[in-house]
Amino acid sequence: IFFIYHVHRCVHSVFDYRVTRSCSFCIILSTMKAIPYRKDVVGFLTALLFATIAGVLFSPPNIVRFFIMLGQSHFLLAYLYQWRAGKMTTPYLSLYVVLATAFFYTGIFFGFSSWLVVFTGTLFAAHFFIDEFRMAQLPFSVGRIFVGAAFIVPFFAILANSFIDFNALFETFFISVLFLCIGVVLVSLQHPWTRTDFFLVIAAGVSFFLLSMPPAPEYVLGFIILFHYIRWYFYYFFCLEHAPSRRRTYIQHVTLFNIAVFVLYFIYGFSFFKWNNTGFLEYFFDPNFFYLWTVLHILFSYIPLVRMFSSGSRGVKAAVSAF
Repeated sequence: IFFIYHVHRCVHSVFDYRVTRSCSFCIILSTMKAIPYRKDVVGFLTALLFATIAGVLFSPPNIVRFFIMLGQSHFLLAYLYQWRAGKMTTPYLSLYVVLATAFFYTGIFFGFSSWLVVFTGTLFAAHFFIDEFRMAQLPFSVGRIFVGAAFIVPFFAILANSFIDFNALFETFFISVLFLCIGVVLVSLQHPWTRTDFFLVIAAGVSFFLLSMPPAPEYVLGFIILFHYIRWYFYYFFCLEHAPSRRRTYIQHVTLFNIAVFVLYFIYGFSFFKWNNTGFLEYFFDPNFFYLWTVLHILFSYIPLVRMFSSGSRGVKAAVSAF
């Protein structure tokens, strides 16, 4: 009876958009704009289709090359708009330089471990999960955190099984199912369900299925990375609907940055352009270095510690509150 009642409630909340948007549980931590439901669905489905087609067309090595090219342009665009928004203060840049130097020094002089791709992939899965709620302007709750854990833990297990010989897929399955069950019950009790909640519950279910016959890790990693890129492009595009001049500028930036990065990667792909068979472009496009750039991008996207350093003493209270 409890299950049937909450299924009815969930379905009702999804189709009644006013109920979904009226959720006032906790405080919305993001200041980003909400976009119309139908346009958000268009962006979501386009990103889903794009990532699926890429997975069908590309081999594992090629899908890695593809998300590296799109990734660097995505990172550069993020930094550009952070700078234009006045977020790149002196403390921000100082902290960025210190961390980037530490990361790259460690990788160059001590080598890269297989743990790097596992850690980066798991961190990106958490980044993916958090940003879905940021774009939907939904608050975090204990139930949603459990659902996120149910998605992230299998993702970690699939990557670890391929790169570091992690042999606990069976145990991971039951832990993830437990997290998902707890999360579904808590979400049902705490607030109305939204399409984002349903999407992440389904994503967790798919990750359970993948545990039974793990695919190439490049496909798993590539899918959520490509989905995330396209999702953000459409999100910002629709956010600028009422600012036509800014939208045109945004389209120009996206086009130019992606073309520039594709050209640089094309140059990087030819050995006669390289210096001593390495070349400075290796520090941007080699997979191991790309994972370091990814970690930096995620850390400087919304981490409270970075906000605190970037805002000076005035940002301490806001950073603690956001955390």
